[in-house]
Amino acid sequence: MTEGIIAALVSAAAAIIVGILEHRKTVTVVEFRLKELEDKVDKHNKLVERVYKLEKDQEILSREVHASRRREPRYPVKECQNNENFIS
Repeated sequence: MTEGIIAALVSAAAAIIVGILEHRKTVTVVEFRLKELEDKVDKHNKLVERVYKLEKDQEILSREVHASRRREPRYPVKECQNNENFIS
């Protein structure tokens, strides 16, 4: 009877040790994958910030172009006989 109890205790101890080792392995893999995902999210966020800045700069430049077109007088361009353009 004592041999059965000892065998059961050894089996239980082995199961607990294997469970702890598997848990550590799983935690390590999850931490690694989480770190990789965080790196990808950081890269994506930097890209989004850069695109937002580019769009903002483009809007500012577009407004400046429209404003400069309103300030500049528009003259018709006529062709000379020798095919040179000049402002009349």
